[in-house]
Amino acid sequence: MEYSVFVPFVEIDGKLNLLFEVRSLGLARQPGDICFPGGKIEAGETGEECAVREAAEELGVSRDAIRIIQQLDSIYTHDGFPLHSFYGEIAYDKLSESKINHREVESIFYVPASYFLNRERREESSYRYGDKNIWGLTARIIHNLVKILQ
Repeated sequence: MEYSVFVPFVEIDGKLNLLFEVRSLGLARQPGDICFPGGKIEAGETGEECAVREAAEELGVSRDAIRIIQQLDSIYTHDGFPLHSFYGEIAYDKLSESKINHREVESIFYVPASYFLNRERREESSYRYGDKNIWGLTARIIHNLVKILQ
């Protein structure tokens, strides 16, 4: 099994933000955790195709609204499965018209990209933004993204 996620940048009022999902509280695995859109790569699908499909399904936007810029490093889940990540952008107006898939996503929120670029990752490999704790694989992906952008 392999997995793929989309790391979406969204421009709001002229400033770049990262979009995060809070996983639905009704999910069996990791309910309420903070993550990026993503999931299991299906047979015959590339990692990039999976990232776009999952983001479109979870955020309720058309695939045309999602633009991949570049693949980031692949990392491994705690179960040893590869997780491929791709960063890109979604237009804010497309998101404001969307209907989130609440079977998978409880809510979404935005964090200014400058927040991550201007600080060090905490020792326990997490970021705290307001009442949100971003940790685990999501924090590792952010850390890799920041290293690339710097």
